[in-house]
Amino acid sequence: MSKAMSLREAAAVIFVLVAVLPLMLFVSLLSVSDLITKTEAQFASFMALIIACLGFVVFRRLVDQIARLAREVNLPVLPDEPLPDATEPRRVPALGQVAEIGQLAGAFHQMLEDLRASTQRLEDLVFKLGTLNEVVEISARIPNIQDLLASVLQSTMRAVRANIGSIMLLNQEKLTLRIAASRGLPEGLQDEAEIQIGEGIAGKVAQIGEPVIVDDIESDPRFAKLNDPRYGTGSFMCMPVRVGDRVIGVLNLAKKED
Repeated sequence: MSKAMSLREAAAVIFVLVAVLPLMLFVSLLSVSDLITKTEAQFASFMALIIACLGFVVFRRLVDQIARLAREVNLPVLPDEPLPDATEPRRVPALGQVAEIGQLAGAFHQMLEDLRASTQRLEDLVFKLGTLNEVVEISARIPNIQDLLASVLQSTMRAVRANIGSIMLLNQEKLTLRIAASRGLPEGLQDEAEIQIGEGIAGKVAQIGEPVIVDDIESDPRFAKLNDPRYGTGSFMCMPVRVGDRVIGVLNLAKKED
C-alpha cells in the first residue's frame, strides 16, 4: 500500500503543475521564437517567476494553517488540558483572516469539547457501574447488616466524593429515623440523632419519598436555617432508601470543605 501524500507535498505538486510548468513552456516558446534574448522578454520571464514564487509562499502558508488544524484534531484530549481557542483569528500572511479556516477551527473546537464531555460522562458512568457491582458483591458476602450498611455507605461516598455521610433506618412502629451507619460525623452524634418522620430534612425526605439537594441550607427557602458547623458545609444531598415502593430509611451525603 502506497504512503499517503501530505498536504504540503500536495501543495508543491499543485504549484509545479499550475505555475512552474506553464512558465517553462512560456520560456520554451520564447526560445523557439528567438525572443528570449530580448531584454523585455527576459524581464517578463523573471517577473513571472517572482510572482509564481510569491504565490507559492502564500499558498504554502494557507496549507500550513489547514495542516495545523488537522494536527490539533489528532492530539489526545486530556481532561485538564485547555482546548485551543476557537475565537483566536486564524490569519494567513499576505491574505489576512480566511473565513473557511475560521469556520473549520470553530467546528474542530466544538468537536473537541463534545469529545471531552462524552469522555467525562463515560468515565463517570463506568465508575458508578463499578461501584454498583462492588455493592452487589459486598451484599452477597457480608451477612451482618451493620457491616453491610457501613460498606455500602463507604462505597457510595467514594462514588460521589463525599467525606461525610450516614444511613438512617426507619423504625416503622415509632415512625422515627435513627443512624445505623455513618462516616465523618462527630463522635457521639450517632447515638443522639433520632428524628421523627416529617421533622428536619431527613424526616421530610422519608415522609415524601423524594430526594433533596441543597446548595446552601441558610439561603434555601425550603429550610432557611443556620448550618450546624459539625456537619461541614451548608450543601448536601439526602435521598430515600427504598425496598420496592416502601421507604426504609434515608441516605445523607455531604462534602466538608477545609
